This record gives sequence, structure tokens and C-alpha cells, in this order.
Amino acid sequence: MKAAFFENRPRFKSKLSRTVAFLCATLALHYIFLESAGRQNWTSTQQIVDPVPLSVHLQAIDNSPRELSVIRARSSTAGESRKSATSKAGKARAKAKAIPTLTSKDVEQEFKFENPAPVHLPEVTTASNPDEFILRLPPSAEINMEVSYAKANESPTRGAANLVWNSTGSSYSLSLKVSVDVIVTTINLLQLNSEGSIGQFGLAPTKSEDTRRSRATTAIHFNHSDKTIVFSSSNKTVKMEDGAQDALSILMQLATIGNSDPKRLTPGKDLTIQVAEGRDASNFTFHVVAEEELPSQLSSNGGTLRALHLIRPPKPGSYNSTLEIWLAPERSWYPVQIRNTESSGTVTNQRVTAIRQIERLAQ
Repeated sequence: MKAAFFENRPRFKSKLSRTVAFLCATLALHYIFLESAGRQNWTSTQQIVDPVPLSVHLQAIDNSPRELSVIRARSSTAGESRKSATSKAGKARAKAKAIPTLTSKDVEQEFKFENPAPVHLPEVTTASNPDEFILRLPPSAEINMEVSYAKANESPTRGAANLVWNSTGSSYSLSLKVSVDVIVTTINLLQLNSEGSIGQFGLAPTKSEDTRRSRATTAIHFNHSDKTIVFSSSNKTVKMEDGAQDALSILMQLATIGNSDPKRLTPGKDLTIQVAEGRDASNFTFHVVAEEELPSQLSSNGGTLRALHLIRPPKPGSYNSTLEIWLAPERSWYPVQIRNTESSGTVTNQRVTAIRQIERLAQ
């Protein structure tokens, strides 16, 4: 039996060796598996992507459909896709895909753009009323004129006139005397007086008087408190408009406008002013004709003087005469010629021969 054992010993030894080798291999595999399992990162394969910063450039758009510049998004941390969930950290990130081209309609829907309402700028004036202006009165002066009066188809009668204008800055006075030379004597035909204050619209008459050789003196009263004009010759009362004048003050009111705001007397323009004379008041509409070279003794060489020609044509139902006035811008806008033409053809012409500025007189 012992001999049999030893005879079978090599076979037993061979089986034991194989068994030990199998056990060692199994242990080694378990060890390797456990080591790898301990080192494995079992966190989720999904990675957190930081918010993608956008670099946007906005441009003004109109309402017509058109393509806008492409707006692209750039990422500083991750791409938009990866090859697989098990890709190792450190692999190259995928390039960001371009945002498709947008139209103005898409942009308006996304950002809800609205066209701003139009801005209306208020109109601006230098005074509270367009008819107001910064007053620059002509200097006080005594004006001498030669007068001619001629009926249709008759020889003219000649005379002289003297106009005295005085202003203190807050008030004014005007007087006009017209006389005719007859053989060896002089006959006073007419005297007009006007007085009043200086207001925001220029001259503001308070009283006007008309004295003629053949009739009694008549007066016109301007009541600025209740804005009425009262006529003594007709016991009539009319409503007074802003800037209303009488038949004499209208001359210096035009001169004041020329000194204060010459643009209102540009050729081609019209100027309407209420004027009270005789028994009623009516609106005089002066049309600025043009600048003319007027023969005048006021010229330094006895030649011509530059003057602005204004004309007030007849107004049916109000007055039938044509009134023309020439103002001299180089002479403080004083009137240098006045002509009145009746519908009958009678013409009265007054031409200035001398202007003497005087000191303002206390009133």
C-alpha cells in the first residue's frame, strides 16, 4: 500500500499544483477587480455647463423685412455636444454652432421692439404774442414837408406842413399842421394832434383831435381799460383791437415797426393795423411793395434816397382812397413821402425836405 502511494504521488502532486494555481489566479483576479473598483469615479457622467455668455451688437432696424447681421454665441467652458457620456475629462470641446440668420420680424418678436412715438417740439416765439416786438422808437424830431394838392385836370396848389414827433419813452405826442400859400398870405387848412402812451404793441393813442378851417374840432377817444374807441363826431363806439392807431400816429407806428423788427416790412409782406379816423375805425392793410430810389432833398448830394414803398389800396365799403407811404431805413425809418389819391383823381402829396432831431420834451 505504501508502495502504491508513492507510485501515485506524482499524479497527486500534479493535481494539487493545478488547484493551488487556480486559487492563486482567482485571488489575483479578485484583487485586481477590487482595486479597480476602488479607484473608479462613480459620479454622474453628466457635466454642468456654465451659462453661455452672449456678445450681442444691436443695430437700428426699419419696418421693411431684411436680413440682419448674424449674432453668434461663444462658450468659454464647454461645447454644445460630446461624442459619448463616458468620454474622459480633458478631451477637446466641440465648437459652438452658429445661430441662424435673423430677420427684423424675428428680432421684434424676441425683444418686443416698438417704434418710438414721434417727438413734437413746441414752437417758440420771443414774445407772448406774435404781434409784439422789442420797441425801438425813432428819435424825437421836427419834420418839414412841402405839400401839393391837385384836383383832376387842374393845376396844383402848393403849401407846407410841419410834423413834430416827441417821445419820452413812456408817452408820446404828435402834431401836424398844414398850410397853403395864397398870394401874399398863408392859410392854415388842417391841424391834427395825437397823444398817448407807449405800450407792448407800440404807440397806444388815448386821444386824437382833428381841426379844420371850415369846421369844429372833432375828437376820438381810445379807452384801453374797456378796449373801446369813441367818436365825438358820430357818438359811435367800436371795439378796439391790439395796436390800434389814429390817422396821424399810424405814421410813427410804422416807423417804430421798421426800427424794431424790419423783417415785418420785407417786400411782398402785408401788415394790417386798425386805424380810427373821422367817424369810424377800419383795418388798414399795407402791402410792402419794394425798395425804391426816391428823389429827395435829404440826400447828401441832392440825388436819391433809398426808401421802402408801402401801399394801402382802396377798400370798398370802408374807404375809397389809395394811401402810399415811403419810409427811409437810413433815416430812422421816418416817413419821407406821403401820398393820398382819392377816387375822384384828387392827389395830395407831402414830401419831406428836412428832418431835425430834437431833445425829448417833458410832458
